[in-house]
Amino acid sequence: MSSCKPYGDPAKAEILVIGHDPRLQRSKTEAQYVFFMDYLERPRPSGIAEKTKYDFADSVYSYIKDLTGNKPPLSLKNIYFTNLCNTFLDRPNNKGVILIPNDLADEGIREIEHTLDDGHFKVIVPMALQVFYHLVRTEFAKNGLVNNLGAFLAQSHPLYDEAKRGLYKAAVDRSFLLVCGLTYYHKKTPVVPILFVNQGRMIKKDSSFYPLMQNAVVNIQKALRSR
Repeated sequence: MSSCKPYGDPAKAEILVIGHDPRLQRSKTEAQYVFFMDYLERPRPSGIAEKTKYDFADSVYSYIKDLTGNKPPLSLKNIYFTNLCNTFLDRPNNKGVILIPNDLADEGIREIEHTLDDGHFKVIVPMALQVFYHLVRTEFAKNGLVNNLGAFLAQSHPLYDEAKRGLYKAAVDRSFLLVCGLTYYHKKTPVVPILFVNQGRMIKKDSSFYPLMQNAVVNIQKALRSR
């Protein structure tokens, strides 16, 4: 199976962003680099399809800048982007979030560990429920001030029938409310789980996730200041 590449230089980056999988939820587009981040190295293209890729990359970058407060302005070089699974998975016909099998998630986590060894990251920012589920399942992310990861693991475990269809659906809807925006740790590096970019950038003030994402802003900025 083919795969996309992480983007960035771990020796220069302070923030490690972990996405889901290259095709996201329904797209069949195959990017050379995760989130099409390499598109930001050149001017915005004119073709509709290429503009869409550029704009998506820019939305991810803007999302992370907003979370950090962008003071001082956050350079693209300060961020390293990868996915938990960089392999282009076969997508089932059923609508929904594709399941990342444990073996591929474990492989992705090993690659992330190597990246961490090569860098000096101040904060790890996993985007999306399934991503953080796998980080907790493997004990990559451990308890911070709140001891709620056991409950989260039970609630975010994939439903068996959905998993058989190649889809990820948590055992309990909205289980991400337990952990979103809080600080956990990988060794000594803070881990702050957040909503995926498409959800996080469109969040409204009446959403249950709004105060949690405001808390994520506080915790990410604190991590960047403290190390």
